[in-house]
Amino acid sequence: MVYIPFDIILFEILIRLNGRSIDKYKCVCRQWNEGLSSWKFMSLHVNYVEEYLVRYFTCVLLTFIFKLLVHLNC
Repeated sequence: MVYIPFDIILFEILIRLNGRSIDKYKCVCRQWNEGLSSWKFMSLHVNYVEEYLVRYFTCVLLTFIFKLLVHLNC
């Protein structure tokens, strides 16, 4: 069996979850509760979510502009 360090699980995997899922995973054990409740995790999670939303809405906006330009050129 492969051992995955808790820091990798916390800062590479769980950081991608939504808030409800994070709250559920706080019940796994005391270590997870402390890690998921830490300021470092919360700060990194907010930054990850902000970056994701910026990328998502940039793609949506560019798609809208492209479709509008295609429609105007037809």
